[in-house]
Amino acid sequence: MPAESRRRVAARYQGVDLTIVFSENQIDILVDAGFSEGSVEAVPFGFAERIFTPRPFHARSPSITAVGFDRGRDYATLIQAVRGTDLRVHLYCKPENITGLSLPDNVHFHGVVPFDRYKQAISSSQIVAVPTREMAYPSGQTVALEAGATGACLVLTRTPAQSEYFSDDTALLCPPGDVEAWRLALLRAREDSELREGLGASVAHDIRSRFTYSQMWKRIDGLFRDRGWVND
Repeated sequence: MPAESRRRVAARYQGVDLTIVFSENQIDILVDAGFSEGSVEAVPFGFAERIFTPRPFHARSPSITAVGFDRGRDYATLIQAVRGTDLRVHLYCKPENITGLSLPDNVHFHGVVPFDRYKQAISSSQIVAVPTREMAYPSGQTVALEAGATGACLVLTRTPAQSEYFSDDTALLCPPGDVEAWRLALLRAREDSELREGLGASVAHDIRSRFTYSQMWKRIDGLFRDRGWVND
């Protein structure tokens, strides 16, 4: 939005004492739009550690799973990246996410599925791909955190927000919209079992140590206590 439009929207929230976002990069955006300094705080998102538990690599399928249907998903890049290869992708999203896209035979579209099937899909695949556009918020972080917590090898888009959760030590990161980089990353993940399993173990340890629901709510509780809104 133009600056004037941003400030008109932000003015509606002048009575809000605290706005919580899930990536640090959003703070400057909202303050620039007119939110008060100190009224916007970033808290890392979390996952349910008792639901998404580690699964051994030898029990996983070598196929690639891609899941998610928020507007930040970039399935056009993923589909172009695997077109003409022998990579097999299982795609779980809304039909609207792939409107106008022609799916090659090696991309299997499953639509939107119940939670239990989603959980099974991300915990039984060796590779989970989360292609996104560059959004202000960390699009795709829920699927990436939950899949990574089970020990999947992640292939993600390197965006400012997503980079607050994942690094080159925990995932294969590709520039936004870079078809060739995505193709090379997916092929590399498929062909290098040591890399695949190593990244899966690394990301599972990192996520489980830093991004649980309990940790997220403790940070939120801390923000409330810092402001004197909560007493023991």
